[in-house]
Amino acid sequence: MVSEPTIRFAQLQDVPTVLSFIETGAAEQSPGARVEATEAALVKTLHLNQTSSGSETDSAPRFAWALLIATPNGTTAGLAIYFYNYSTWRAAPGVCLEELFVLPEYRSKGYGKLLIEAVAKEAARAGLKAFSASDLLTPEVRGDIVRAGDEDEATTGYTYLFLSQLNGPEVF
Repeated sequence: MVSEPTIRFAQLQDVPTVLSFIETGAAEQSPGARVEATEAALVKTLHLNQTSSGSETDSAPRFAWALLIATPNGTTAGLAIYFYNYSTWRAAPGVCLEELFVLPEYRSKGYGKLLIEAVAKEAARAGLKAFSASDLLTPEVRGDIVRAGDEDEATTGYTYLFLSQLNGPEVF
């Protein structure tokens, strides 16, 4: 039995869980809001055939990646969805954390932090230089990403910093 949470890329069989987390997160953030995402749309737009070497098993265009975190007993507890972006003002390729969701019973246990760190590691592995968080994330989540650092939220709606600022646990 694994004693630590595990993080992995979402696969095709995870799409119902991904959609469920998106819907639950939307209901928490904006009760009554309509979620237009469907399983079919997620299959068409998310990288779901990621192999351990990082390559795709098909060549269809995809736009975002989903990471899932599982508890030591194997229960899927949370989700992070991210995509690549580009800052013209900084002339820096980056990653945007679009969605971060952890089931209520697993909150305050470090799962969100682990997902944020995993996104930052994937971005660094891809050679990206900047990290931003969607304005759809709650202020608490954005605050967890940067307690100190370069925050452009007032003008852009995004929390934006360079990945070098994500080096240590003091950021979380």
